[in-house]
Amino acid sequence: MPVNDYRLMGTHGSSESKIGHVIEFFGNTLLDEHMAECGRVGRDPLHRLLNPKPDCRDMLRRLSDHGIALAIVSDCGFDVPAIWPRTPFAHLFTITMFSCVLGIRKPDARLYEAAMDGLGVTPSACMFIGDRGSNELQVARNLGLAAYLLDDQPADQSTVLRVDVHE
Repeated sequence: MPVNDYRLMGTHGSSESKIGHVIEFFGNTLLDEHMAECGRVGRDPLHRLLNPKPDCRDMLRRLSDHGIALAIVSDCGFDVPAIWPRTPFAHLFTITMFSCVLGIRKPDARLYEAAMDGLGVTPSACMFIGDRGSNELQVARNLGLAAYLLDDQPADQSTVLRVDVHE
């Protein structure tokens, strides 16, 4: 299994467990306070990355106010769900489908199906908006969802945070 799959599928159970696995591989251990610091250092940059772009929070709030249920379907490591509740827009989403929590990652259709089940909707009642990573748009279309590309990254950053980007 590629290294990124272990992280995105939550193989080690937590970021600290993943760090501990690497440290043990080299025959070492960390004190609890050092492990906590490693976790904090790993999560701090995510707070900046999981900060909504201008007007995004207002748009999500308007959708929610109109009775539109919102879900996140994301390939991510455990640091994301660990800080998710403290992000400025977490409360606007009805459900989250994080690959590391479910142990499956895109393009596995079960992520999308779990989101639809959690929202209580059918594919024809859904719209999927993605950034092309992990062949997610094609999988959404194959399931019968309307799928749209959001490409709001600067040209020099368009693949930095994306895994397995397919043009």
